[in-house]
Amino acid sequence: MYDVKVTEDLSYADVDGQRLLADLYRPATEQPPPVVLYVHGGGFARGSRSDNAEDRLAALAAHGVAVLSLDYRLVPAVRFHMLHEALVRAGAQSSPLLLGGAGHEDAAFDAPANLALTAGFLSAALRAA
Repeated sequence: MYDVKVTEDLSYADVDGQRLLADLYRPATEQPPPVVLYVHGGGFARGSRSDNAEDRLAALAAHGVAVLSLDYRLVPAVRFHMLHEALVRAGAQSSPLLLGGAGHEDAAFDAPANLALTAGFLSAALRAA
């Protein structure tokens, strides 16, 4: 198990006057750790990057995996496709990239599962083009 350093409120985008923030959970490893991009659940209508962070995010980092947990604009301020586009852009610049979260048991209604699946397909299509 590793000690975990948490860096909160990292600004990663400013969209229509709204600053989007992320938190980084980094294990105290000697080598750069693998990184997971964590997208919280909430059906695109609620939730936060820090929901259950101690149980989910810090715990993963304690096992040697860095976690970057993002907030994103929620409905109705954002349209569904805008979330996908943002994650595809992030995925096109990072490899390997894991997306995920814990949410609704039906992936069709789970924000992280839906974004991960769609972003993966769109990212692969963009790379093939």
